[in-house]
Amino acid sequence: MTPTWPRFSPTAPLHSCLPTASHRRAASRHVRINDDVTTEVVAFLRDRIDRAVAAGIPLERLIIDPGHDLNKNTFHSLELTGRLEEVIAIGLPTLVAVSNKDFIGETLDRELDDRLDGSLAAAVICIMKGARIVRMHDVPTTVAAVRMTEAVLGFRKPAYVRHNMGCS
Repeated sequence: MTPTWPRFSPTAPLHSCLPTASHRRAASRHVRINDDVTTEVVAFLRDRIDRAVAAGIPLERLIIDPGHDLNKNTFHSLELTGRLEEVIAIGLPTLVAVSNKDFIGETLDRELDDRLDGSLAAAVICIMKGARIVRMHDVPTTVAAVRMTEAVLGFRKPAYVRHNMGCS
């Protein structure tokens, strides 16, 4: 469930859904590139968290999303990715939806159907910075990239180990 923040269904606290607060800039697609978008996103999300808790939604059921490309330009989405640890510091599970986004296409000069490698790179960077939920289109390839990243970070063991483990 992604409610329209700051409005919540009066029954939201009664359900087992996990509300997600996503940052979305004002409707204009013409935003300045020198804005400190990360500070803006963190302040916005903190405000929405406070509103959700005041509306009766338990803090442990909330998820946050910095909103890559949601009325942000490529420079903003790149900044958010590079400074994601500031969003992570809020302390709630963080979802990133970076799959096939315009910032990837514009950065790599790729059309929509040719952004998988950039999407995976962005997802891995976000995971390495602390994101724990990723929304991606190519699930099998993403699962492999996430599992490898988790192994590097010490969150999971290799599926098996044979290489250079001695003679058999």
